[in-house]
Amino acid sequence: MSHANTHEETGKLDLVPMIDCVMLLLLFFILTSSFTSEEQRISALLSTKEGQDPTAPSVEQPPIVRVVVLPGEGRSARVRIGGGEELVLDGAALAQPGGAGVEAAIDAFHAALAARLEVYEKGGARTDQTPVEIHCATRLPWRHAIAVYDAVRAYEQARLPDPSVALTDQRSVAFGAPTIRRTSTDNEQDELERLERLR
Repeated sequence: MSHANTHEETGKLDLVPMIDCVMLLLLFFILTSSFTSEEQRISALLSTKEGQDPTAPSVEQPPIVRVVVLPGEGRSARVRIGGGEELVLDGAALAQPGGAGVEAAIDAFHAALAARLEVYEKGGARTDQTPVEIHCATRLPWRHAIAVYDAVRAYEQARLPDPSVALTDQRSVAFGAPTIRRTSTDNEQDELERLERLR
């Protein structure tokens, strides 16, 4: 009788350890997987016209006026709108506490940037204008990015019938996502190359 019980016990398989191993492997692969932004952009790069309904929505990005702020000579910065001709933003003048020279430099930059933005004007309300996105190199002082933002806002204010119009009723002006700096290697050159290619 005892011999039969021993035979029955040895014939059973305990699946708990195997399930534990499978779950640990699955958990490991989930936690170590990473989906980069480049992989997520593949669908936007591939053609969507073939084999699809022509009335299906397009994956094309909406138009954006991109303003790129790059390091220049000395304390200055180079500002480019939509891949056009560069403007020079005098960083030394911005660092001054104030005065007629600073005001003149800022006014000259505002006028030059306004002339570039004028190219992108279209009819309709200010909210119908193409949004502006400012991309600034991370090594530059914040005063360069703020000076460009102020220049775009001054351009918008000059075209409003009433200066007290809320920002929600004006053209969208925002800062682009900054480059995440890696701690192991310096990726400043990669960032500058990416900003140079922005249009």
